[in-house]
Amino acid sequence: MWLRDGSADDENCHNYTEGEPVSEPTTERAHLQSMLRDYNEYPERRAETLAAIHERFTRTVAILVLDSTGFTRTTQTMGIVHVLALVERLVRTVSPLIEAYGGRVLKAEADNVYAVFPNVDEAVRAAVQMHSALRVANELLPANEEIAGSMGIGYGPVLMVGNEDA
Repeated sequence: MWLRDGSADDENCHNYTEGEPVSEPTTERAHLQSMLRDYNEYPERRAETLAAIHERFTRTVAILVLDSTGFTRTTQTMGIVHVLALVERLVRTVSPLIEAYGGRVLKAEADNVYAVFPNVDEAVRAAVQMHSALRVANELLPANEEIAGSMGIGYGPVLMVGNEDA
């Protein structure tokens, strides 16, 4: 997932800018792996390597995590295909709202959606709209078709590898 440096050294961080050009992810991931290898193999250069990693990969962003509720219970009662269909509808419902508030979906994995935003305000606005959209969608559906989720938002420096998480 996302790597965080526990230090108070924010001078190597810079803010994420929507549409910021990034290198091709596999190249970026390979470069990070090479830098991590240097960090391990050359302890005498760790400070320099750490600074280079921060300079290249650290962004200050808001991360929104949406975790659908009832995954296990619904899987047991309705089956995995039904749950996967609900998750597909969930992602399809929330993705446009994430994008409308300046965010982008990092990934949808299992019953979770991870999104990155340039700031907390936009992440909160998106979360409020996502909650409303799910409530409205559920009004038209039978109980076993409803989708719901819990959301959390974090803000701070994270290592971003291209358009992927680290």
